[in-house]
Amino acid sequence: MVESDGQKSLFKTAKSKLDQSTFDTITRLYSWSRNHAHLIRFGTGAADGSFTFLFQRKLDTAKAVFKAAVASLNARRIDLQLAVNNARPHTNADNATVRRAFQIPVNQAYAPTVKTAPPT
Repeated sequence: MVESDGQKSLFKTAKSKLDQSTFDTITRLYSWSRNHAHLIRFGTGAADGSFTFLFQRKLDTAKAVFKAAVASLNARRIDLQLAVNNARPHTNADNATVRRAFQIPVNQAYAPTVKTAPPT
């Protein structure tokens, strides 16, 4: 494995400033992280460097929350478009500007299509 500058700096500083027992604990934690975490990031830390390990579960949870928020927004957008379609029918030419603003057809009734995402 190729060491990054952050990794080299962290372990060099740790080796020079910590007792052997503490340094061994850090290296064991890093080794465990390499075997179990999905991503390891090195940073500058408060003073002498740091590493952070991330797990896919948290990334998957964030992705699921984001997808749910987008789905909710799309559902509310469609609800608004349907309400405008009913309140401002296409049969009245005076409603064209409002219908365009809500991105619904000007000269026909609005029938939303719901896109489903492929399974992941």
